[in-house]
Amino acid sequence: MKITKMMLMQDVMENYTKSMNFHININDLTDEFCTRLKKLARQNRGKVQLTVNVDDPEHDMTLFMSSGEINVEPKVFSKLLAEMPEVRNVTFNGK
Repeated sequence: MKITKMMLMQDVMENYTKSMNFHININDLTDEFCTRLKKLARQNRGKVQLTVNVDDPEHDMTLFMSSGEINVEPKVFSKLLAEMPEVRNVTFNGK
């Protein structure tokens, strides 16, 4: 194995993240949450697509929703999501 490139860990997320996903229970999906999420996404625009997975355990279903044309900056946005108690299982997918 040959090392071809080195970078700081904080830069890896910024440069190699393609999409960011998180889960929310359908019972936690309120108008207030949606408004707050939309505001945070618009304030922290970036290059990474956001996908929201809405879980409905009662019917054993998950609805996958893409952010569409609003992309986010992963490092800042993930910290903001961590402060939202409704959000769980934040994951990142690479390029």
